[in-house]
Amino acid sequence: MKESLYEFTIAGLAIMTTNDSNQMQHDISNLWERFITENIRDKIIHKISNKIYALYTDYVSDFTKPYRFILGCAVSNSSQQDKGLFIKTVPQLTYEVFNVTGQYPQALINAWQNVWSGNLKRAYIADFELYPEDFDPVTKTNLDLYISVSK
Repeated sequence: MKESLYEFTIAGLAIMTTNDSNQMQHDISNLWERFITENIRDKIIHKISNKIYALYTDYVSDFTKPYRFILGCAVSNSSQQDKGLFIKTVPQLTYEVFNVTGQYPQALINAWQNVWSGNLKRAYIADFELYPEDFDPVTKTNLDLYISVSK
């Protein structure tokens, strides 16, 4: 299903990573651990909601090259955020949206593999996983995957 979203801003933790070998899994797992153990969601001010965005952006070219991964929340105002947080404004884009259900994280891994091997005309501007406020990796595993596409 296609969906257009207006510009929005994310505040959170960020890292540059790549899909090469196990680098991505290591980097993203460590960022999730920091996000949870340091209660980053509670430190983000001006949150629009407690939904968590796992944003893939600042691609060097495509999914085979480095990109920035940001874990955070959408904010209505990016000023006054903690100096340790990264701020990213995502422009208005059109997305192909996939509902991901099933055993986490395998269902999400399968969804990404389908995107990588599919024929979407990806924009490589900003893709994200949107985790609902009540997401639980064991009992409430439903989430949405947004892939930015060319118009």
